[in-house]
Amino acid sequence: MLKLKNIISDKYLFAIILTIGILLRFVILFRNNLMYGDEIALFENIKTLSFSYLFRGLDNIQACPPAFLFLSKLMLISPTHSYKQDLLLRIFPFIFGTASVFCFWRLCKLVIKDSVVRMLAFLVFTLNTQTIAYCTIFKQYSMELLVAIILYIIAYRIIFENTSKWWYFLLIALSVWFSYSCYFILAPLLIFLLLKNRTVFLKTVIPLIISFATFYSISLRYIISSSYLQMQDCWNGLDFGYLSFSHPLRLFIRTGEFFFWGGTTPYKILTILCGIFIVFLFITYLFSKHDKKLKLYLTTPILLVILASCLHKYPIVARLVLFTYPLLAIILVSYNYKFKKIILTTICFLAITSAIYYTPYSFDKPRNSIEIQKGYMNIIQDY
Repeated sequence: MLKLKNIISDKYLFAIILTIGILLRFVILFRNNLMYGDEIALFENIKTLSFSYLFRGLDNIQACPPAFLFLSKLMLISPTHSYKQDLLLRIFPFIFGTASVFCFWRLCKLVIKDSVVRMLAFLVFTLNTQTIAYCTIFKQYSMELLVAIILYIIAYRIIFENTSKWWYFLLIALSVWFSYSCYFILAPLLIFLLLKNRTVFLKTVIPLIISFATFYSISLRYIISSSYLQMQDCWNGLDFGYLSFSHPLRLFIRTGEFFFWGGTTPYKILTILCGIFIVFLFITYLFSKHDKKLKLYLTTPILLVILASCLHKYPIVARLVLFTYPLLAIILVSYNYKFKKIILTTICFLAITSAIYYTPYSFDKPRNSIEIQKGYMNIIQDY
């Protein structure tokens, strides 16, 4: 593969990819697209519940980390016209989603030594249709994505560089308030530290236990007894994404949705083919000759999600597993076997094509938010 410096310097290529990615996010943000059911349900919870009751679980089969609820509640305190209110509620998801792009570049510089592979990973992440879409959706997933990348960076510094700073342990402890998916990242980190460095393990686990115990006592226990159990009933009753031998194509469908989705047969076929391609690259990496410690670091959170889904504890749906995509993006561009140029070109083509196609055209037209909010009660009856 040609060196980047023979085509265009790294900093200019980085600037081009970054600019396109940010512009695509701004396109969706300022179109102020139609809120869908989950966004409306979350908005109604935040609007009607007090700060204290937000910690005790939400109505209408909703669950959201307390930090996101608190920040969103603050946005609703200031009096604004309803159409501006919708835009304001999307400001935090936009900030989190945009910040995740810069943090992912930092992660790439740590994990990937080859400049070409690093830039390809940055492209595949920044121009991914899911990371773009959830950057401007009034849900917590862009925040969970940012938290995940920060935890990946901290985990890498601790595991591979033997670096431990007090604010690492503070951020790890606080992560449970910002992300429900952080446990898939923290579990392998704690196991590694327990086996290899018990001093750092104690420094990590003690503040984490204190934070989690506080979080559980004032919030999580209520969420588990209400929202989570309702969600499990919903996930079991719908074709929502649990992995099962009775649905052998589901893994390919859900994986392919990182790039393509749609209700018609051609879209479904394209999604399955894309999913097969991604799973093939993941398995190839899993059994490759790459550094074993690095492979465990990149694959363990993803494998834990797959295990949880097989046990019907966590569904594999694009928004719920978005936090694994930074690792998957690095894995996809780490292919180093036959037809390497074709494989890597295909990955970049999928990312660019889906980002350009879905961002302008696949979302609903700009809406009159007042009419949507008036029709809230009719929509919520479908839940």
